[in-house]
Amino acid sequence: ASTESGKIFGAFWMVCGVGALAAMLSSFVELMFQIKATERWDEAHQKVRFYRLVKLCTRPITSLGDFGMDAYDFLKFGVLLQGIATQEEVEAIEARYAELADPSGNVNCAKLAELDGPPTSLLATPRNSS
Repeated sequence: ASTESGKIFGAFWMVCGVGALAAMLSSFVELMFQIKATERWDEAHQKVRFYRLVKLCTRPITSLGDFGMDAYDFLKFGVLLQGIATQEEVEAIEARYAELADPSGNVNCAKLAELDGPPTSLLATPRNSS
């Protein structure tokens, strides 16, 4: 810029660029503070949540003489603790299992495929359990 008006024009756009950069950096810092706040570990809240889930998933087991968990209860506890599923989702799964299970507690694959499964062309042969 060799003219006075060119120098003023250049200075104006430099000031605008600095302002835009400052606004972008302040927005980024604010965003990082918000992310950090949501990720902050609240130990007291986590302990309360842990013991609430322990109480929810345990039941009296006579061989222990106390409350405890079998394999299913422990799996349910882990799923809820890790946030993989909500309590309502687990209850819906349990209700569906109760509908599908026979008196011995087993779910027939053919019945499951018939009621909930994919089209028969996509069904694979069931694997043998050993």
